[in-house]
Amino acid sequence: MTRLCHDKDNVWKLSYRLWNSCVDLSNAAAVHSSPSDSDYRNITDEQHAFIQHVAADVTGIPSPAFKIASFFHKTGLIWHDLGEFELASTCFKKATDLTSKIEISVISGDKERKLLLDLSIARSRTVWEVQDQNLAVNLLNRSKSVLFGCAANYKQLANQYMIFGKTVLSKNETSSVNEALKLMNEALDLCEKGLRIVKRESETLRLKELRSRTLRFIAASHLQKDEFESVLKCVRVLREGAQDDKKDNNIFFLDNGSENKNVIGLIS
Repeated sequence: MTRLCHDKDNVWKLSYRLWNSCVDLSNAAAVHSSPSDSDYRNITDEQHAFIQHVAADVTGIPSPAFKIASFFHKTGLIWHDLGEFELASTCFKKATDLTSKIEISVISGDKERKLLLDLSIARSRTVWEVQDQNLAVNLLNRSKSVLFGCAANYKQLANQYMIFGKTVLSKNETSSVNEALKLMNEALDLCEKGLRIVKRESETLRLKELRSRTLRFIAASHLQKDEFESVLKCVRVLREGAQDDKKDNNIFFLDNGSENKNVIGLIS
């Protein structure tokens, strides 16, 4: 038993050396690397995570499952950036399988909690890229269970809803406006909830800024549907929330007689 623990400990140490070597090689070759080189490094990163997976539950290693999951998560992000969404999804699934074995109620570390949210959002982004928008939104909805009463987490999740909503709205299709509104309203609701629990002034400012941007996109959605009263309500809320900010006070100019329904001009 002692020999097994010793061997696992060695695997952990070697896997970290492998990871550090991958980072060093990546940094050294970043400027001159080719796509095939990047693919090789990503495969090596994933193999490193797998090696640590084999050595799981090492005595003396805190939160081994989360450490392994974090490497799968990092590798998945690299695959995502390269446009290899299936490979990214595989990495995220492995990470999720590892973290799902632990009850959320017993997770107290900030890094572990942050990883749960980052992983959930990463999975959603990757699924969105392969055109499964319903599943992507469902994954975002599940992310609400791992906010842990942290204002920064509320902002992070709200921002992803807003990004999805903006993407849908940018299609400038009437059939997509209702879906965009749903996503924007989710973002707005999260901003409001985050503002109720925020403690730091810097976080308050960031949440208010995101709230204002979200309101502008909501207004743009209503404008695309010719719902001018709803647009004006958004304008009033913006002005009430930013009385001393001239930029926000002059965001909108609405001419009810105008036939120009170009949403992009309003939200850019």
